[in-house]
Amino acid sequence: MSGRSKLSQCKAKLQPTILSTCAPVGSKITEKTRSLVEHINLLNTFIPPVSTKENAEKWFKQAYDIVNDIVDLRKELAHQIALIVDNEIDVLEKESKTIQDKVLQNEIYDVEQIQIVFERDIQQLFEDRKQYLQESVIDQAEATYEQLTNSMYKMLDRLLAFIKTPAEQWDEHQVQLEHVTVQLLDMMRDCRRPHDVQNEKKLNKLDSTLDEMRSAPNETTLSRLLAIAYEQLDTIKA
Repeated sequence: MSGRSKLSQCKAKLQPTILSTCAPVGSKITEKTRSLVEHINLLNTFIPPVSTKENAEKWFKQAYDIVNDIVDLRKELAHQIALIVDNEIDVLEKESKTIQDKVLQNEIYDVEQIQIVFERDIQQLFEDRKQYLQESVIDQAEATYEQLTNSMYKMLDRLLAFIKTPAEQWDEHQVQLEHVTVQLLDMMRDCRRPHDVQNEKKLNKLDSTLDEMRSAPNETTLSRLLAIAYEQLDTIKA
């Protein structure tokens, strides 16, 4: 059997232990990831009047908190894997020491000869296993988790940039709407004529138009309703 195959066997031997030990943390990561997906899907409802800059930033902070939780769990997972590998290395060291003791007991080699054989043959095998486990298990897991983490943060940044601009536009739209509504309400007060039924009907109709303006989803609709409101106001003034 080749040296590489033996090293692979050493790694495969740890897989069941890693899977069983890390299963609880893995389940938490899965649950948090599901929560993140559900939170991202909330953007499907991010439409007026919900789509404000404040709500966009609130959504981003909540998403960021979830990702931070996932990152912490991944660090915990990587730490557990490292402990398992360290434990395996300790076992290898103990096995090596046991072999040396047995050889001494059987008087196959003296202490000096054992030291020479150990440094020439066994020590290198031990170091190879140690390095292989470090690189193929610990380093690989940490690199994968870091890549996934960076991807998640970048995704959130891109999503925030995507929703922030229309959110700011909607906020500006609301400011303009409030300004126009105040002006029209002032004009309406000036046009009120007590006991004038027809005039009151016209004012009520204008009130309805103002209500529609407050829920206008975009500038186009607002402009159309604004034109109607001014026409109705002109009729009242006539």
